[in-house]
Amino acid sequence: DTATWKGWDDPLVVPNGNAAKVWKNALGFNVIGGSSVFPHMSHEWESLISDKKKEGKTSSSSLYCISDSEVLLIDGSKESLDIAR
Repeated sequence: DTATWKGWDDPLVVPNGNAAKVWKNALGFNVIGGSSVFPHMSHEWESLISDKKKEGKTSSSSLYCISDSEVLLIDGSKESLDIAR
């Protein structure tokens, strides 16, 4: 769902059916146990993230905001994540 928050991506690229509905329920690769990633995070998006949290769209513990100078490291064997700066 975070892919549509900025309005940069076009949900119409999803074939078959109502694109917005398909994207809303898409889990992506689900490689981090149901958590979400918000890439390209900057100060510009802080109010958007705050609004989404207030709407119940996400929580602090399930959303990883990654700036362009960071990388999300996922260690499946340890079931852990880290943000490298």
